[in-house]
Amino acid sequence: MKEYEVGFMSGRAAFVVIPGMTMTTLPDELFCPLAAGPYEGEDCRDVLAMAIGWWQVQLREIEHAATA
Repeated sequence: MKEYEVGFMSGRAAFVVIPGMTMTTLPDELFCPLAAGPYEGEDCRDVLAMAIGWWQVQLREIEHAATA
């Protein structure tokens, strides 16, 4: 099992919970680089988008194998 630690190079970060489950995105000009690891210095949203894309491919392959 792997253990991950989340951190940003920019230091302290504030998270706002919006009532009514409304989703919002960080402004484009706000850069949130990862502090350590293989993606150190990369914006966290870019790494997350890559991870989501990877999982989508994996799930499609599993679904294809399950229906074959």
